[in-house]
Amino acid sequence: MEVLSPPSFRKPEDLASGDRYRIARLDKDALPWENGGEKSLPNQKLYYQVILGSIDMEAAVSVLLAVYTDSRAERPQARGEAVLATIMVDRDGRPVESEAVSISSFGWGIPVALGGKLRDLGQWSQAEKALVKGLSAKTAIADRDGNPLPLTRKTIQNAYEWLVQTIGLSAQFAKPPAFAVRSYQYFRLQDPPEAILLNSFFLDDLAAARVLVTSGKATPNLKRYLGVLKPRHRRNLMKDNEALSEALEPQKFPLGSWPGEGRHPLALLQQCAVNLGLHDLKTDGILAVNGPPGTGKTTLLRDIIAALVTKRAEILCSYDEPESAFIHSGQKLKKGKSFVHLYRLDNKIRGYEMIVASSNNKAVENVSAELPAMQAIAADAGGLRYFKTVSDALLQRETWGAVAAVLGNGKNRSDFRQTFWWDDDVGLQRYLQQASGNPQLIAEKTETGTKQRPPHIISRKTRRRIMTRRYGAGKKPASISARWRHPRKPRWPICRRPTIF
Repeated sequence: MEVLSPPSFRKPEDLASGDRYRIARLDKDALPWENGGEKSLPNQKLYYQVILGSIDMEAAVSVLLAVYTDSRAERPQARGEAVLATIMVDRDGRPVESEAVSISSFGWGIPVALGGKLRDLGQWSQAEKALVKGLSAKTAIADRDGNPLPLTRKTIQNAYEWLVQTIGLSAQFAKPPAFAVRSYQYFRLQDPPEAILLNSFFLDDLAAARVLVTSGKATPNLKRYLGVLKPRHRRNLMKDNEALSEALEPQKFPLGSWPGEGRHPLALLQQCAVNLGLHDLKTDGILAVNGPPGTGKTTLLRDIIAALVTKRAEILCSYDEPESAFIHSGQKLKKGKSFVHLYRLDNKIRGYEMIVASSNNKAVENVSAELPAMQAIAADAGGLRYFKTVSDALLQRETWGAVAAVLGNGKNRSDFRQTFWWDDDVGLQRYLQQASGNPQLIAEKTETGTKQRPPHIISRKTRRRIMTRRYGAGKKPASISARWRHPRKPRWPICRRPTIF
């Protein structure tokens, strides 16, 4: 079913978040990258995702339903088009070096399903590799010296015809290439932007799960999820008072809790879920929490996050020096005439990372975007701040700290990397460079010339620490700016002990 469930679009700009200016037509006299090409946006590298044809959803689904009758009274409407394949090229029209080609499972699956071979749809992962390899060979054309050549109109058309013929897709469903999508990537990032989503994002996971099960290497959690391993016994907390009492034993309560607005404690069954999740899932396992919207599922998740952060903080306090938490990996990178040594985190503080995942992007954002919000913490938690400058820039609003990030699609991940790490004013790279003894300054043009100033992530965080350390919380010095401009000795705040938040 996932093979035959592609994302669809009605207008080309739907593939570009509704921005029609990112659509480049291929039916004009010259391709977008020909005759000198186009300029990119400031600080961005320009790429094109050539839409190598599309599939008429209504026509394809109608034929499928004629073979596999849908007896439902209200059938879902199949509208728009599905992308057949894409080719990622740089601003000069040359295919990128890695993963330039992406192919839709839907185009391949239609002929397979119409042939009555539904079981063969499970072979998509193997078929995809062969198709990608073949299509890449049709598009990655080099000159005599081995240099890649830009795509031409003829190359694009030949690649489209080869793909349609190879998968056996009927001409009544297929539409030839007509446009490309302009995509941008921050100039410091070496990898190209992520390709447009063509297939169900469950496909790779389903294929991996199938391999693990058939090879006998399925993990205990996967077996639990599939029902292969069943619980030895079930206890109904609504009726079993003994089970309820065990879940609420004082020793099962976490040492940390989320400082929510009003600092209200969790409800009875919320606390049960938190206690059982932290106590019973120390090594593996799955805990299901079921509840309609508005019943406090996100609220109890916050307490689990607070509990895990507290546990990690307890371990951090065991180090005499912060550097003890890093172990040399044995790897190094050459930088100029010297080497940069690479370190990994000590195993004791690993394993506390948290991922919120869902098939519904909005459901994930409801958790990860709300956690850093100022409204998520109590008004009297004024000391709870953690790289607030970065967090404010990431979420474009008032926040208390960088505790979570909205990732998910390619654009979100790219924006996160650009702001969190590379941004000149708020990027964490600037802060760490300053902390390591390399002063960071930004040249800024003024009416009288050019002046240099420290990045915001350094100046704002330093000012806040000056106020707290020298004057006490809630007190202001007579002149913060004067103290900043004329320090007795340039000493930047470096925590001698792990800072716990």
